[in-house]
Amino acid sequence: MGGLLFGGFVSGQLADVLGRKFTYFAALFILLVFNGAAAFSTSWEMFAVFRFFIGIGCGFYLTVYFTFLIEFTPRTYRSMLVALPFWPIFCIIYACLCWWLHEWKYIQLAIAATNIPFILAIFFVPESYRWLVSNGKIAKAHSVIAKIAKINGKPPPDFKTFYEMASQATKQKSTEKRYTILDVIKNRRLLRYNVLLSVGWLSCGYGYYAISFGVQQLSGNLYVNLILINAMDIIGIVVWYLANCLGRKWTTFMLFLIGGSMGIVVGIIQFIDLSDKDELVNGFALASKLCVSSGWSALMILTSELYPTVVRNIGYGINNAVARLGAMVAPQLVFASEKIDGLSYLSFAGMMFLSAILVVTLPETNKTALQDTMDITISQKKSDKQSIMNPGYEKENYGTID
Repeated sequence: MGGLLFGGFVSGQLADVLGRKFTYFAALFILLVFNGAAAFSTSWEMFAVFRFFIGIGCGFYLTVYFTFLIEFTPRTYRSMLVALPFWPIFCIIYACLCWWLHEWKYIQLAIAATNIPFILAIFFVPESYRWLVSNGKIAKAHSVIAKIAKINGKPPPDFKTFYEMASQATKQKSTEKRYTILDVIKNRRLLRYNVLLSVGWLSCGYGYYAISFGVQQLSGNLYVNLILINAMDIIGIVVWYLANCLGRKWTTFMLFLIGGSMGIVVGIIQFIDLSDKDELVNGFALASKLCVSSGWSALMILTSELYPTVVRNIGYGINNAVARLGAMVAPQLVFASEKIDGLSYLSFAGMMFLSAILVVTLPETNKTALQDTMDITISQKKSDKQSIMNPGYEKENYGTID
């Protein structure tokens, strides 16, 4: 988790300076090398060092992958991307793998090997055209869009028209500066977003991992519980529908509120002696896990859409790093809850309720276009104007950043 914290901060800056593609494939390479190397550790200290670097690779990946995806995706389908249950499906496969292999060395080698086919995608996956335009590389951005058009059987946009529209959208002056975390902090609106979002990310990081790390405290087989607790997340695909119908903000609010309520129920049950106590705890714990993972998915969409392209990965990286602070606290409270019944789940409930209240104060980003620069001013009135910079011809009704 320390590696994830470090990786989250560093990768956000790297992805905005060097590009989404470089950072994404650097993450996969780090995971391949250090997972493989960890299998040959001769002491727990050596293993811990390798785990730190594995955490950095995870931090890189978790920070950039969703931003990389949504910058190719029309607004309507962004919630679909985060809702598709790839994460829980592979967690279930991982649980089965651990159940089968048992030996930690073989598990490390197996994890390393899974990165190889995805690294080969470096020859096929292009750089984000939004990042290219925002950094003044308009010709390269046009070639990426032309490639996408060819795949979809559509004619590519005229280069001259594209160049004029892209130049006007970015006002060119945005390409003259390299943005850093300081720019996000200095901008009062972005700083406000950061503070409010970071509470939610901290809560999700704590809640997700507190329930996951506490799986051993649930009754029954460890591996079966691990499979079940991740299988519940597959139901989270409903976020796709909710985020488009209710909006990103209200979906997050609702799931945080329900998740916090489930956490209170688990905490109270752990205090009471009941004949079917174990079954009730397991059931409500699984419901809590579903709510926090689904709420986190909705929060990811909201977070990525609130930041302009030039600092999107920086802002997302900051929040991703903050989530790891919650994840670092999680195992400590899981251990403490062995002596103090309900501590872990009641703490989780309190954080979920606080996050639900704060997320309501953020602006809704549903049915709005992604903003590309810090200085661009977009009319708050709905417009039917079509733009190459907005896939799917999104309506530009997003307020100014400055």
